[in-house]
Amino acid sequence: MPKAPAPISSQLAFQQYHGQQYSRATASTNSALSSYSKSHLASVAADPMTDLETWVTESGGVVSGVRLSVVHDRQRGLTKRDLRATQDLPAGQLLLSIPRPCQLRYDDVDDPRLTALFDKLPRGSGASGGPAWQFKQALVLLWHLSRGTSSPLHTHIASLPGVAEGVPVPRIGMLLHEEAVQQLQYAPLIEDINNHKYWLKQFSAEVLVGLPGSAEDPFEGMPVDQNLFAWAVAVVISRSFCLRRTSAHVMPALIDMVDHDPQGANCEVSSQEDGALHMVTRTQVSKGEALRLSYGPHDNHHLLLSYGFVLQPTNPTDKLYFDFDAQGLMAALAPPAQTPPGLHAWQRSLMQRLGLLPSDPQPADWEQTSPELNPRVYIGNMAATASPQQQQQQQAVDLRLVAAVRGLTLQDEFSLSLVRNRTLSELGDCSVPLSRQHEVAVLQVLVDLCTALYRSFGSTIQQDKAVLQQLEEAQRSAAAGSTGSTSSTSSTGAAPAVLTGSSGRPVVQGKWSEAQRLALSGRLAQLQTDAATQVAELVMAVQYRLGLKLALEEALKGVLARKRELEDLQQVK
Repeated sequence: MPKAPAPISSQLAFQQYHGQQYSRATASTNSALSSYSKSHLASVAADPMTDLETWVTESGGVVSGVRLSVVHDRQRGLTKRDLRATQDLPAGQLLLSIPRPCQLRYDDVDDPRLTALFDKLPRGSGASGGPAWQFKQALVLLWHLSRGTSSPLHTHIASLPGVAEGVPVPRIGMLLHEEAVQQLQYAPLIEDINNHKYWLKQFSAEVLVGLPGSAEDPFEGMPVDQNLFAWAVAVVISRSFCLRRTSAHVMPALIDMVDHDPQGANCEVSSQEDGALHMVTRTQVSKGEALRLSYGPHDNHHLLLSYGFVLQPTNPTDKLYFDFDAQGLMAALAPPAQTPPGLHAWQRSLMQRLGLLPSDPQPADWEQTSPELNPRVYIGNMAATASPQQQQQQQAVDLRLVAAVRGLTLQDEFSLSLVRNRTLSELGDCSVPLSRQHEVAVLQVLVDLCTALYRSFGSTIQQDKAVLQQLEEAQRSAAAGSTGSTSSTSSTGAAPAVLTGSSGRPVVQGKWSEAQRLALSGRLAQLQTDAATQVAELVMAVQYRLGLKLALEEALKGVLARKRELEDLQQVK
């Protein structure tokens, strides 16, 4: 996804630009689809869920050893679906073969009006620089939606979140309400969400709104407003798979209902020469067991942005990214009473070689590495599921940051000979210090950096845990209120007193009993759903920032343990 223009991507400018709260997808289709699309879907959604298996098999696919499990949460009015084994299954068993006609694909489009619309999309940030795939896939979904039962994918569409009764649309980053976004307390993710929201609004206002009645309209006169487009993007971004064979993204029926479990994935998906997707068991699976996939080694930043959930209580791949600033790091290394020194020429040359400073013309013996201005480095968890070789590459502290700190803590240019012939991976390898005494100083800098990063958050781990407990109590109270029961949050039915955002305004306050009285007095039941949705989004935001702080805490523990180990060895010597 491309970045918005700089003035819009800043948080304050973004709020001023929009001047309104984004509509959010909730547990019903009312907040995801426009009134036109809801009436248009009446015939599409009439097909029962069981038609999915029949449709896939009649289209040449395979459905074997699995069943669709549907659990209705009557208290919250939601539907939970997953695929489960109908019998004991051995590893390597083919469960699903989803043929190409049962997949939503933007590489199968033959409507020239739709392909012309692709050319108007914002460009992606990937190496190809082509139209953002998420928007392309969303437009294809809307094309099929506009065809109703005449679409060859109408059975699949009837099963999608926001269309199938009670199945909530995933609360991906761009759908979060503004207070939930601020509660993330993490600038890189907030910036990404704001960029997504900006392009969603921009494309909807400048392109989609003018399509109905024009010769360029691929949607047969169906108005596509910002809410409907947001629904389509949320559905496809959270349910599509990237094919290694073609680098295209596809959304296959049935497989798109399997949840993510990086530690306990018992199935895997592969693409075939004919375009079909196969899902097979990777381990033995017991009868009745839920089928799970690994979507990849995604941190919670990616999971929240693209799938609308976070792993609890921590994600082993979570990392805290920040912009590297060599001059700022030098200032931090200086004694409090001294003026921070500037970078020496040999230090600047080293930072440029590492790609951590913009490049100036350098002698031919320095290997250049396409540096960026203030590149992002990370501190965080090390992937617990990685192989030993991958773990070395995914160490808890970014190897560029380790290399930079080692270089900047050298005493003089003579010491540069210790690092001149080392590659970036060698200089940044935490397990291979330059010297024991020097490494203690390096680790102390990293300790100070971890501490400063932790203090940059607006709350502590202990405060987050307390707030999370309050919000979860409020969530249970709101759920009870949706069925007419009485709040049990406290003796007075009060929600959390105050949860302060970066703006300093209260986010959650008051009594849930007031919302219950509104519902009982005949006001729109949707208000109740919206309140529950906002609390759920706040819960996810606090879970996210808490997980990030826990990852930083684990990294800090590792750095401190290594520092104590080296100090003990020095004393023994």
